[in-house]
Amino acid sequence: MEQIVEYLRTEAYPEQPTEADLEFVRTASVEGADYWIWRFTESDGADCFVTVSRRGSETTMGYEENYDGLTPEQFILAESRGWI
Repeated sequence: MEQIVEYLRTEAYPEQPTEADLEFVRTASVEGADYWIWRFTESDGADCFVTVSRRGSETTMGYEENYDGLTPEQFILAESRGWI
């Protein structure tokens, strides 16, 4: 969690989130990759998702505003296909 919060402090500038600001939503396995997804609300009220994905030994973090109002499942699928 420390690495996720540190990542968010870099990506979500000027937000300074803490672990308590993240709501764990779910895990998923899509096309050979494992995903973990959290919801994060920015100070302006924007709904965002934070993801961690692992494929083999490669781990990737992502942060994106949920512009289209996707469900967590839709968001993970879109991210796995490179649409986000």
